[in-house]
Amino acid sequence: MQSPLLVGLSLPRDLELLRDRAGEASRRGEDLAPLYAELAETAPVALIDLTLGPKAMKEAAAVRAALAHAEALERHSPGMAPYRRLASLSPEAALDVLTVAVARHAAASWLISFADKIEARPGAMQLAANREAPPYAALCWAHAAAGHFQALVVEAGSGAVEPVAALLAAGRDHEAVEAAARAIEARADAPVVPWLAAVAGPQIEDLLLRLVPRLRSAEAARALLLHLTPFPRARGVLSAAVRGMR
Repeated sequence: MQSPLLVGLSLPRDLELLRDRAGEASRRGEDLAPLYAELAETAPVALIDLTLGPKAMKEAAAVRAALAHAEALERHSPGMAPYRRLASLSPEAALDVLTVAVARHAAASWLISFADKIEARPGAMQLAANREAPPYAALCWAHAAAGHFQALVVEAGSGAVEPVAALLAAGRDHEAVEAAARAIEARADAPVVPWLAAVAGPQIEDLLLRLVPRLRSAEAARALLLHLTPFPRARGVLSAAVRGMR
């Protein structure tokens, strides 16, 4: 069934009239999804004009409707370009734009800078999306280089240790220790000590001594204790802490 907004129009001749009709419909709160679906099949140039063109509609609902046709938009403008344009049209819908971009391009390097303008904790969405994927460690390092430290600390709360090492490699000792505590609390068998040792080298015991007071559960403390035999000072402090947790 033809969209009412297309009745009596011939595209591309009447593109400007369609733009006016669609704009009025969007301002009235009408759903543009049926129109966009029809244009994606019959007049993709018109779809691009309405969603990405110089006079594209700026209503959040219009931007969200356009996201349903991300594949068609990418055929016209690959990579970050369509998402950057959509996010600029409606800051209100920008988080939805990022969500679709991450879903379609989870490991894309351009998401690192794109997230800066949108997320409260830039990088959180991409890190979570790649948690079980091969690029995960590299993305942790990339987000650390971009200054997305808080996202990495929160991500460590999933039990992942790569954020810990990435923070430490970036010289963010304080955040690395906090991330290590969150990783162990989330997953008692998280291999925090080997990862810290790989990055910190001889300084690891100082980090472990700073980590001990941050542990809250006896299970996490006992799990860490199993790995502290080579570090007698940290082991002694943690042993005392474990006794106090009983």
